[in-house]
Amino acid sequence: MEELITYRQELLAALEADITTLARIETSFSSQDWYCPLGGDHSTPHFTLARIWAEDAHGFAPQIRRILDEEKPLLSVFDAEAWLADHYDPEEPARIIIENFASLRTWELGLLCGLAPASWSRTARDPRWGVHTLQWWVELQRNFSHQHLSLLIPLLNL
Repeated sequence: MEELITYRQELLAALEADITTLARIETSFSSQDWYCPLGGDHSTPHFTLARIWAEDAHGFAPQIRRILDEEKPLLSVFDAEAWLADHYDPEEPARIIIENFASLRTWELGLLCGLAPASWSRTARDPRWGVHTLQWWVELQRNFSHQHLSLLIPLLNL
């Protein structure tokens, strides 16, 4: 049980580190850097940042909240591409997106840090992935953030 508690603490620390990483990126990037294409898909750091925030705000945070509030909820699928197609604003300052992300992630961490060990095993059904625990969702959230931040971190050496 001690290993599991340690693992969850490390998972939460990794989620918290995303806030620090984005703050470093914000202070390192010039306004032009946010709009340089990242590669083959022609997305930009700004779009990637907006996607990280959108997934947290409209995907992971509501799912986590429902898992904690409801008994075995059926979760809805968040379509990030569709949401971004309708809501992405390339003129929104990166600083604002990062502040919104940091605020939301801080709220999430406050919620997760205070959980009883049994709460991490609460389950929900997802139409795509089936039944999974809260811990699985938090791990997926961390993996998603890490995957997208890994596109931005190399740009710190501009």
